[in-house]
Amino acid sequence: MNTALYEIFTAYYNQAVQASDRHDFKQSSEAFEKAFEVLSEIRTECLRKYAGRKITRVRTADEIELERLKGLVTDLRNQLGDRFLELDDLETELGLFQTDYNFRVGRLYLQLDKLDYEIRMVRMKIERFHAGKPVDEQSILDELTDLTRQLEADAHQLDEDERTLRAMKQSRRELTEEQKSELRTLYRDLAKIYHPDKARNESELAYFDEVMKAINDAYHQSDLDVLRKIEAKAHLYIEVEQIGESLAGKIDRYRMEEKKLRVLTDSIQSRLKAILESDSHQLMIRVKSYKPDQDAYYQGLADDLNQRIRRKQVEKVRLEEQFTILTQATREMLVIL
Repeated sequence: MNTALYEIFTAYYNQAVQASDRHDFKQSSEAFEKAFEVLSEIRTECLRKYAGRKITRVRTADEIELERLKGLVTDLRNQLGDRFLELDDLETELGLFQTDYNFRVGRLYLQLDKLDYEIRMVRMKIERFHAGKPVDEQSILDELTDLTRQLEADAHQLDEDERTLRAMKQSRRELTEEQKSELRTLYRDLAKIYHPDKARNESELAYFDEVMKAINDAYHQSDLDVLRKIEAKAHLYIEVEQIGESLAGKIDRYRMEEKKLRVLTDSIQSRLKAILESDSHQLMIRVKSYKPDQDAYYQGLADDLNQRIRRKQVEKVRLEEQFTILTQATREMLVIL
């Protein structure tokens, strides 16, 4: 092997590791890329040197064990990638449904809740009046502080959902079926590599978190270019991190990864099961399977909510009139006295 090339490669590799330890992932990535270029030259030289030679040797027990672990880990990675993709698709679908559901009928539910709140206030006034207690509106508001905050939070969430829905519709790119297939494959393969639960130390965890966020954003925005760039660096990351590793070190690493992959796959499977059994998912299935279509379901729901709102409005007016009559009668009695 060309000693000079190996020394250059080692220098770039050490720069990359040191930059990674400093959390300078940009410099680390650049150093890794340079190291990879030198590594390609070393490979080319080795291929020229040994071209045409046939070398046969018996594999050791450790080498056989390493191959077995490699195959096992590869299968587990693929299973994890499939489950992770399934989970993300399900969470995305459910999130979009809930956002769309709130967008269509959330305002009506909020209006109904506000009427219940206002009716409760009037009832509390009437109850205090009959009990001979001062009808202090501020004390009633203080008593209903939690409900007031909940209504404000619900209104804020509706505004946020509407902004999110508009942003997702605007940012998502239109892809061909072939591009959609590539997008899903890239996402699955990258999730197998960069899932934070696979990190071996705090530095790697921070890096995986950052890369996984970029992967998720690109997937949800159907940005193939970003995923392709991340994939190119991923292969470099895998190859360079293993250079200089001993056979025993590789076996230990694969054994550790096997354990992590099994735990992680079980965890994702549990999350999938919980979502599929959730009330939100059952509602989504009910709405999407409604005949003749979803619009008819929402229209029927809106009609029902509007009827309930009208009944609440009538009840509120009746209670307000009742309270007015009570207070007016009291004032008239005081005038007579």
